[in-house]
Amino acid sequence: LEEEEKGYHKSHHDSLIDCIRKGQIFNISEKLDGTNCGIEIIKTDKDNFQYKLLTHNYYIGDIDPNGNPIKDMRGFKAHAETILIPKLKTWLQDTKQCHIYLYGEWLVPHLVQYQDHMWNHWYLFSIYDALANREYALPDRQMFAEEIGLDMPEIFFDSDRPEITPD
Repeated sequence: LEEEEKGYHKSHHDSLIDCIRKGQIFNISEKLDGTNCGIEIIKTDKDNFQYKLLTHNYYIGDIDPNGNPIKDMRGFKAHAETILIPKLKTWLQDTKQCHIYLYGEWLVPHLVQYQDHMWNHWYLFSIYDALANREYALPDRQMFAEEIGLDMPEIFFDSDRPEITPD
């Protein structure tokens, strides 16, 4: 946090601490140690559903700056195409137009050892609506995840709703 604070102050942007002091809503959630990946969904009309799977900065299947193809993230592509995309297609079937990015953590064995039931799941942590140019707030992300049947990291604190924060 100290290094982040220094970097933001050098850039003349508000840091996390500055935002909290100004009263900006924030939440604290479990940090899962897996692979950060996401799904971009574009619908231009009711029947045109397109998606791309992405890693940090690249789409799976694209070529990186060194000429190497961006590979599947240790099973994420198969999981997304068999589990996530069908759920999203069904949920968005009546939506005429959208352009959203869903970001999550694909939990596969890495440095932290989790309980067996947690492996090979994707945990949604962010939704960005490119048409509305806005990030979904925590309650909206939670409602979205619940309606679609997606997992999310555990929430430890929500400054907008401290009364629902677990003990």
